[in-house]
Parts: sequence; C-alpha cells; structure tokens
Amino acid sequence: MSTGESEEHKAMVRALMNYLNGKGFQTVGVALDGYPQCKPMDERVADFIGKNNQNEWCIGEAKTSEDLINDRERTDAQFRAFASRQATFYILVPKASIEQLNQILKELGLLGQANIETLNYC
Repeated sequence: MSTGESEEHKAMVRALMNYLNGKGFQTVGVALDGYPQCKPMDERVADFIGKNNQNEWCIGEAKTSEDLINDRERTDAQFRAFASRQATFYILVPKASIEQLNQILKELGLLGQANIETLNYC
C-alpha cells in the first residue's frame, strides 16, 4: 500500500479483508503492509484479491467518500476493470456514500450486474 493512503482507507481495507476471509475467501493479495500485494489487472490494482476452496475468486475495493468525489477517473477505471473479471467484485463504501456509489455504477452501466456486491462500512 502506498504511504499516501489515508487511515480511513487502511481501516476499510482491513474490514473488507476480514469480511471476505469470513466468507471463506483466503487472502491472495491485499493492500496492507505485511501482506502479499495484489497484482495489477488491466493496469489497475485492487485492494483485495481472494480465492475460496471452490476455486472461486473475489476482488475487493474500498472507496472512501473522498475517493468517490475526487478520484473519479481512477475509480471508474478500476470498477470497469474489476467488474469485467470472472470473480465476484465487492465494493465497500461508507454507509453515507451508498447512493453516490449506486449513481456511479449506473453511469458506468454496472448497476445491478450479477457479480457486483456493494457493502456498507459503518
């Protein structure tokens, strides 16, 4: 993880990892110090990549409210890249930002896509 990541984002990534580990996904890569890092997909790096015992993959991405507002180009590119994979794509955002996330997904034509699950961070 780059040193420029906020403490909020780091906490969200850790919560996302814990949630996905609890769903049976073993950590393959995660954007936290002391763990294997995620490999790029279409030149984009996810916050979490996991695999379960059924050989199913997941991709996780944590977005702060600030990310959704001020980093749209990067966010849009990540969402497009990760949603196109043969994996469940989990997106974690603060509870107050879920409507904004849904609007972004709608604009990208991804809202309601079967492999995307949105999660609230409280």
